[in-house]
Amino acid sequence: MKKYKNIHKSITTSVDINEEILQYLPMKSLARFKVVSKQWRSTVESTYFAHKRLVRFGLPTPNVKLLIVHSKFNEDLNSTTLLLNTFSRDHNNKGEICLSSSSSYTFPDNPIDKSQDKTIQVLGSCDGLVLVRIHKDFRYIHLINPTTREHQTLSPEPSENELRYKMPFTAGFGKDVVTRSR
Repeated sequence: MKKYKNIHKSITTSVDINEEILQYLPMKSLARFKVVSKQWRSTVESTYFAHKRLVRFGLPTPNVKLLIVHSKFNEDLNSTTLLLNTFSRDHNNKGEICLSSSSSYTFPDNPIDKSQDKTIQVLGSCDGLVLVRIHKDFRYIHLINPTTREHQTLSPEPSENELRYKMPFTAGFGKDVVTRSR
């Protein structure tokens, strides 16, 4: 009887083929595949790759009508979860408004002080990112990516005392269509 040795053969694929395959994966899988190699991580996090995915799966349509954000406080973990629901017209063009996507993000460092009014203001959304202000005085602005479960707290907006001239302050998204950067 012949004994067979376990022969491990490695398969080498080009970067283009890997990128093409990765484009078809759901975002949750892509987030897991970022740890495979530095090359895969840089591919998945690149703006070029994000733009190709948006084009492949369709750019956001103008029929999105409503983004509802509400919070849920978890006393055990001292954290706050934002629930983000997007409503748009149904795909059958009957004019009905239906839930088109739902996601959540949990702030590990609870930004909502229990003593304050838990008001959340959505400043905008673009390509899956959501910009919100939290608290009664709206000083802290948070940029959230619910898909990757990452967020960044932006510098507080200037207070009235810091402004030389009283002018309204607002925040929002901008996108350069030439460079595809936000």
